[in-house]
Amino acid sequence: MNYKIISDYSLIDIDKWSDFVKNHSNGNIFQTYEMYMVYKSTDNYEPVVVICVDEKNDIEGIILSVIQREYKGVLGKLSSRSIIWGAPLVKDNNIDVLNLLLSEYDKMIKNKAVYTQIRNLWNTDEFKEIFEKYGYIYEEHLNILIDLTKSEETLWKEVFPKRRNQVLKAQKHGVSIEIVNNENLFEQSYNILNEIYKRAKLPLPDKEYFKLAFNTFSEKGYLKCFGAFCDNMLIGIMLVFYFNKRAYEWYIGCYPDFAKFNSNDLIIWEAFKWSKKNDYEIYDFGGAGKPGIEYGVREYKKKFGGATVNLGRFQKVHKRFLMKISVIGFKFWQFLKF
Repeated sequence: MNYKIISDYSLIDIDKWSDFVKNHSNGNIFQTYEMYMVYKSTDNYEPVVVICVDEKNDIEGIILSVIQREYKGVLGKLSSRSIIWGAPLVKDNNIDVLNLLLSEYDKMIKNKAVYTQIRNLWNTDEFKEIFEKYGYIYEEHLNILIDLTKSEETLWKEVFPKRRNQVLKAQKHGVSIEIVNNENLFEQSYNILNEIYKRAKLPLPDKEYFKLAFNTFSEKGYLKCFGAFCDNMLIGIMLVFYFNKRAYEWYIGCYPDFAKFNSNDLIIWEAFKWSKKNDYEIYDFGGAGKPGIEYGVREYKKKFGGATVNLGRFQKVHKRFLMKISVIGFKFWQFLKF
């Protein structure tokens, strides 16, 4: 079969793009047309899309990545990295299509980003040899998945006793969880995240990025903002993506001054319950670090039960010299910011 590569957004059939992702067994929120538009409208973000079509112009495979930069200009080049969540998506795992996608993607990205990181959302062992052929190096990386098809009683029993006690303590403190639909309250949620990331000396996208995501995804039911309230005050939030029977935890946090109220514990449990009630089957906790390396976030997440899986990541360095400089540049960024 003759295939054709499309990388010009204006030539892509949006309906076919949406249908392909929705109907693919590994289709996920991060490969949607809507996510492309959020990236496209965000400062210092640049989406890159590569789509393979057949003779009938039907989609056979897709890669959507986002080039992230912390600054514009020279410093932006030093901090540029391309992140691919949950792709390539290839129909029937067609190796020819995968080869075409990776070949075209590499041509497009090599002068735009210091490195590419593919963050797997499912087992990609059968593609490993192809990735390695194009210079991608596999790195072990853990994730934690909660099976929401289990009964609520079973899910509760699988939560570690200490974590169950924290959930109950939050309720005793008067903390309640509600889904935030008000845009003003959603903007307040950004302030919570901003304070947390400043303390951790980690980069956080601008407020506009979150507003775009909220406005784009929430009306379609793809994004829920769970808010933790105490005495009618928003003290904690969690953003969760919903797509194809799967929930993806995106961002979570509470004001440090209210940490003793255990809102994070309660908000996660309530998200489990809401997701199960609305027929979602898997709750994806997101990254849990590298095996063998101590990581407090992983230990925290594990206390909610679930299965620890090693889906790994693939990484390719496009500019080795700049990669070395970028490590120093990140420390310099932390110094400038904090």
